[in-house]
Amino acid sequence: TGSKGKEYRVSETCKEIARQAVWGTRHYQEHLYFNYQFHLEGLPDNAKVLTIRNEHLMNDWNQVEQYIGGEKDIITHDNAQTAFPV
Repeated sequence: TGSKGKEYRVSETCKEIARQAVWGTRHYQEHLYFNYQFHLEGLPDNAKVLTIRNEHLMNDWNQVEQYIGGEKDIITHDNAQTAFPV
């Protein structure tokens, strides 16, 4: 399988692996490693990669937002459950 727009059909197995990985009910290190490797190989040399760590989600999100020119501290403890427009 591969990403080809409409040509790409995701198997039910892949969907289930994705659900379990996102929810943390099962771990698929090897499967996810190769997916990350695919994207890593597509990056240009000297590309800047911004990451948001789950354990520091709010702080990382705010830092990335400010870095790309957005508001400082856009997400606070008070509005963390609010849906923001995209």
